[in-house]
Amino acid sequence: MVGTLLAVVVSLSLIALFVQDRWLFIVFIIAWVGLCTYRMSDPRHQYLWHVAGFATVIICLDAAADPVNAFDTAVLRTQETGLGILVYGLIAVLLWPSNSRGFRCLGGQAGGGSASAVPGLP
Repeated sequence: MVGTLLAVVVSLSLIALFVQDRWLFIVFIIAWVGLCTYRMSDPRHQYLWHVAGFATVIICLDAAADPVNAFDTAVLRTQETGLGILVYGLIAVLLWPSNSRGFRCLGGQAGGGSASAVPGLP
């Protein structure tokens, strides 16, 4: 999410600064993506810079044809990323829990059944 927020700030700044001069706009997008690519060599924050680079390109090139809606495009991109994180988190917690304590017995009894839903558990 931090990479997307960084991309939104950079994208809106580039669009605001270079809305009339397309060559400088493209040059600064290339410079930003080059910086993001360089920063991806650090394994600690590699994904942040990856997302910042490609999200900037998505927002800038989508908004370049219609700069009036650049803010809407940036907000929608941020909402899509936030919704994706939320849905993935809910799916991971509800459908694929990391433990199986709630699924110990098949008989519907909370602690009395002899059959186990998870193989290898008593």
